[in-house]
Amino acid sequence: MGAWGALDLDGRVEDEAQRFIASLRVSTHYATCLVRFSRVFFGVGQVMLAGGLLYGGILPSWLAWGAAALGLAAIAVTMATPDELERYRPIFHLNAAWMLAVGVVMLRAGLGGNG
Repeated sequence: MGAWGALDLDGRVEDEAQRFIASLRVSTHYATCLVRFSRVFFGVGQVMLAGGLLYGGILPSWLAWGAAALGLAAIAVTMATPDELERYRPIFHLNAAWMLAVGVVMLRAGLGGNG
C-alpha cells in the first residue's frame, strides 16, 4: 500500500478503508519492471566491460567483442519485447558460455594464478 495508500486512507471511516484495502490486488508489474531493469543494466555493464577489455588488451579481443555483442543483445531483446521475458533465455545461456570461455582463456594464459 505504501505512503500513497496511507495518505488516501487518511480521514476515511473504517468501512471505506476496508473497501479500499480489499480492492487492492497483487500485481506483477513491479517485479517485471525490476527484472527488465536488471537485464538492461546488466547489458550496459557488459558493454562497459567490453570497452575495458578492449582498452586494456589483457584478454583476446574476440572475448571483448563477444561481451559487447551479448550486452547489446541483452539491451535490445529486453527493450524490444518487454512482455516476453522468455526471449532473454538464450542470452542468459550465452553469457554463461562467455564466462566459461573467459575462465578457460585466463587459465591457459596463466592469469590469476599463484603469481
